[in-house]
Amino acid sequence: MVKRNLKIYAIILILHTVSALYTNMYYEDIFHPNDENDVNNHQKKELNNIKSIDPGYGCIYRSRMTSTGKFKKTRIDCYTSGDPGTNIRNAETGNSYKYKVGSKEEDLFFKVAISTGELHTRNGSNILFFDSPEHYENYFNEELDNEIKYNWTEKKSILQKV
Repeated sequence: MVKRNLKIYAIILILHTVSALYTNMYYEDIFHPNDENDVNNHQKKELNNIKSIDPGYGCIYRSRMTSTGKFKKTRIDCYTSGDPGTNIRNAETGNSYKYKVGSKEEDLFFKVAISTGELHTRNGSNILFFDSPEHYENYFNEELDNEIKYNWTEKKSILQKV
């Protein structure tokens, strides 16, 4: 009985010590969404090869401000949805929605056409769907006119009432 209690005490002491170590640990999170992070060049190349298999994947380049206040040309990955009848995809993540391109539910999303000719996808589309105008603004680091946002919100609310 004494040996058993001694073992339990030793386990509790070890757990307490380990817990105290993790509780008092400090680390600095150096992740910044606009800066280079923990992915090396080989990993980036492999990831880009995987993305390029997706027919709706493409990328464009924009100047973005880094955490140091300097502007840097940054790659923005985009996912297009394709022809009418295909599922709408989130432009940032590539996730598919149950709604179809060309349906009335398309108005639930903020739709953007990249008409500069710089977005090349294997499906030939240049249409991007975002959850909202604010989603587009955050992803592209751009500011839209308030009238555009208001008109989209009105159009979406009318569709949701039907």
